[in-house]
Amino acid sequence: MRRVLAALLAGCALVAGCTHATDGSRAGGSASPSGSASAGTPTPSGTASATTLPAGWGPTRDELAEAERLAARMPVQEEVGSLLMPQFSGRSATSVSSTEAGVNEESFHVRTISAAIHRYHLGGVIIMPQNVVDARQVERLNAGVAAAGAKDAGAALPLLVGVDQEGGTVQRVKSGATTYPAAATIGRTGEPEYARLLARDNGTELRAMGFTLDFAPDADVGFDSPAIGTRAYAASPNRAAAMVTAAADGYREGGVVPVVKHFPGHGSASTDSHQTLPRITRSAATLDRIDLVPFRAAVRAQVPGVLTAHLNVRAVDPGRPSSVSRKVVTGLLRGQLGFHGVTFTDSEEMEPIAGHYGPAEGAVRALLAGEDVVLMPKNVRAAYRGLLAAVRSGRISKTVLDHAVTRVTALRLYARRIGAGKPSFAQVPWGKHGADVRRVLAHS
Repeated sequence: MRRVLAALLAGCALVAGCTHATDGSRAGGSASPSGSASAGTPTPSGTASATTLPAGWGPTRDELAEAERLAARMPVQEEVGSLLMPQFSGRSATSVSSTEAGVNEESFHVRTISAAIHRYHLGGVIIMPQNVVDARQVERLNAGVAAAGAKDAGAALPLLVGVDQEGGTVQRVKSGATTYPAAATIGRTGEPEYARLLARDNGTELRAMGFTLDFAPDADVGFDSPAIGTRAYAASPNRAAAMVTAAADGYREGGVVPVVKHFPGHGSASTDSHQTLPRITRSAATLDRIDLVPFRAAVRAQVPGVLTAHLNVRAVDPGRPSSVSRKVVTGLLRGQLGFHGVTFTDSEEMEPIAGHYGPAEGAVRALLAGEDVVLMPKNVRAAYRGLLAAVRSGRISKTVLDHAVTRVTALRLYARRIGAGKPSFAQVPWGKHGADVRRVLAHS
């Protein structure tokens, strides 16, 4: 692994991007999970559409080809906005208090998230605790957000509406939703099928609330990190991998896009990346043997999204946050692990980015590293203007921009497809979900 990693760091860090094979077949030959489609899925006429980007991570070749067509028609302002996924203030898309409006104006220079979606052509939003009262209210909020997105981009290209709903200590929507156990509790059962079951139940509820994406499951290994703890499934890399891939399949079956996190692994960090840049001192061989195992398994299982942490990975790119490191995102994740899907930064409001680079430079460096979605920039207007200026100056090439926009657009089309026909809020079998949780707890 040291020789492979050294070659990647010497090569991928110096070129515009690593090349990938376009064969989207799933490693190991296992079937695609319910709701996903492997590369080469035929069109209704029996022929696959042409696409220049690899499939095999969720979207069909037809969806990738349609995403390329949509991206090619977008003005550069819309392309840039589609890569931003901010948080906002307010429990409604259109009606906010004066205090909430003031918070939004600091970041967006508009009062509501609905207006921000129109002004910046946002590709997605994330729902955070300040937006939540209960599940019914969130359903109404998300409907308003979706309506604003449909008015801006058209109903055929829905927004990514994301949330951190892992269970355990990280569950944004609590009242009116099922309370799910922490990953560590599920992991103790030793049964990946339980991880799949509860993720499917959770995903079904989230889709009924109007979410299209969940920043879960955690693929970190071990419980010692203060930022992770019981959010990890196991201290064993192989058990964690089995649980993560099962959970990712469960979320897709429930109708939401899973985003595996926190690449390349937060499990050995002794500090919290919200406040500082944690040092990961493991050797390249140890990273490969422990931390990368669940991520490698997730990529082989065609997971559609991966979130990159803010970590100082000494064996790969010392001193640079991994979310803005080309050696980590392009070299390690896309190059070595062969991930072709959508990459998300961790929140750019966190200190390693906001405190060191600021919103504009942090967003630019993320795209240059190989990220697709800039999550939660501290100031959306500054991040948007920074990206736009970098594209117009040539610092970010049009090819880099187009590829990121195409992947994100394809993910939006994929999210629409896997969510079609899922239960409405009134149809969710809440009682069954509670019984499923009790059954898993009895075996943990």
